[in-house]
Amino acid sequence: MGTSETRRTDASDRPRNTYPQNDLFVQLSHPRRRHILATLAAVDPDEEVACGQFVDASQTPQQSSVELYHVHLPKLAYSDYIDWVPGDETVTRGSDFDAVLPAIELLYHHRDRLPGSWA
Repeated sequence: MGTSETRRTDASDRPRNTYPQNDLFVQLSHPRRRHILATLAAVDPDEEVACGQFVDASQTPQQSSVELYHVHLPKLAYSDYIDWVPGDETVTRGSDFDAVLPAIELLYHHRDRLPGSWA
């Protein structure tokens, strides 16, 4: 895997959200993105995780892949919560992963009190 500079665009080139908590809630609003973030929270900080484990069994393989590679991974990478480059089959924690980690831990510790499935 390359360096973080080769895995994402320079964050200084992108406008930053004035209210970063809004982006956090948008990212946590979809179960697949919560699953990706929770998986990364459960592994060592530098560990690579295979994208194939994020396939949604309730969808056709093509639908699941299109959604994963064209919606969820790009959204998380844009927020710098993950490091991923189109074409890569692995993800790692991004430079802003620590900003989402407390929310993931909070959801995990209170998952039995939350409606539905949090992950």
